[in-house]
Amino acid sequence: MCDFTPVRNWLLVLLTLFLAALSSVIFALIFVNSPWPAISWTSFLAAAIWAGAATSIYMAQARPAVDAFCACVSSRPACATPCDQLKQSLAFANLVALLVAAVCAINLFTPIDGVRAIALVILVTAGVAAIFVCLGFAVTLGSCQSPPSSPGGLQGDPTKPGGTDNKPV
Repeated sequence: MCDFTPVRNWLLVLLTLFLAALSSVIFALIFVNSPWPAISWTSFLAAAIWAGAATSIYMAQARPAVDAFCACVSSRPACATPCDQLKQSLAFANLVALLVAAVCAINLFTPIDGVRAIALVILVTAGVAAIFVCLGFAVTLGSCQSPPSSPGGLQGDPTKPGGTDNKPV
């Protein structure tokens, strides 16, 4: 059995970073035209940092963990498709994180307009959705390497020495 724990843990870290970026973007947009523009600026900075951290963690930890797990389970056909889908979803989430960081950085130095504000909320929400999709594939990956149940509801493998132990499952 291949250890799925690192993949799960890094996906949860990425989800946390995306949710932090989403909350920072929303907070920044609330205060963008307020009497306290420093709050908006600081929130855009925080969102850029959260999104940048998500990109860094994806590149340094999450992608290598997924690659290692997928290489380990490559002999199981049931794991091949979810592995590919997880890799593609993570790559999309990384692209979204890069775009969020870039738009937030631009917002630090230029006044934000309505189009950029809406685009930013859509981008961050897409990133959160992508991570939830990744978690869905992760659930499939966590169970794809489990052995199929024995026919007739009996435990054991009749092809191995000792056969079945005739215990109901």
